[in-house]
Amino acid sequence: RSKNVIKDFNKTYGNLEPNKITIEFLTSLQKTLKKRPGKKLDSKLSNSSVNKTTEAICAVLNFSAELKRIPFSPVAGLNKLPMTSPSL
Repeated sequence: RSKNVIKDFNKTYGNLEPNKITIEFLTSLQKTLKKRPGKKLDSKLSNSSVNKTTEAICAVLNFSAELKRIPFSPVAGLNKLPMTSPSL
């Protein structure tokens, strides 16, 4: 799943400079992802799916900072979307 996330991100934002990936950018990305269709008819992506997507992107950025490919990880402090429990 993570490979597909990174592949899709690169397809859409491949020319984006790392310093342009900010908390604001990722928060906007979360909102955009929430509008995408989900697996079920007439549904949207769940908060869990959006969080998994942003976690994969954050992992790449954190690893890049560890390797000193970028000066710091720009994603420190990104808030995850709240998890909702299924209705009983």
